[in-house]
Amino acid sequence: MFNSTFPIYGLILTISIVLGIVLYYRQLKESSLNDREKVGLIIYCSLGIVIVSKFVTYLLYVLPNKGEFDFASIPYSSLGAVIGVILAMGLFSIQFKKSFLDLLSRIFVVMPIMYGISKIGCFIAGCCYGIPYSGPLSITYNYSLSAPKGISLFPVQLMESLSFIGIYLILLRNSKNIYYKAGMAVVLSSIFKFIFDFLRNSHIGIIISLNQIICIIFFIIGMFILIKYKNSKIVCK
Repeated sequence: MFNSTFPIYGLILTISIVLGIVLYYRQLKESSLNDREKVGLIIYCSLGIVIVSKFVTYLLYVLPNKGEFDFASIPYSSLGAVIGVILAMGLFSIQFKKSFLDLLSRIFVVMPIMYGISKIGCFIAGCCYGIPYSGPLSITYNYSLSAPKGISLFPVQLMESLSFIGIYLILLRNSKNIYYKAGMAVVLSSIFKFIFDFLRNSHIGIIISLNQIICIIFFIIGMFILIKYKNSKIVCK
């Protein structure tokens, strides 16, 4: 049995974002940005994550169900967060004439640990819950605002969390080539995300979801980065 409330989710999500900012700032030490530009970029990315993430959730889940746009109560979307970061970095790189690929690659290395920690919040809150399942490690929610009450579910959020934290640990022990690390992060993340989507309750009755289509696109992008920049000398922490 599991009792959960959304304030815990908000706390864990905040921890994941703060940790991501710290780790990304550390990655930027190897970039050409000065201190003011680093802070500015982090502000851009933070706003991109918050605003675009919630807007994507609204478009994909709230609006189709004729729900109202309440910015404070709309949950975050991992897909929206990635889109928000890409848009924010694109704007920043154009405005300040910086390498878009370099900036994006450095945050791609950090995003698995951010996502892994945030999914702990999803696991506790019951959002993004798994398919009905009564085997080992099954979870039953009693007070979740999202998950059905009294039904045994597959702990897909916890599995995602462990997998993505594992991806980050693998990247730490990998090549110092920032583009290679970024490509590996994107490829591995898209594979795991694609697989775990089959185990989410929202996937029932669907052959392939929008999330999985996005995963395929990111997999191709990741492979392109791996192949094209495998001999790059640009390093990361």
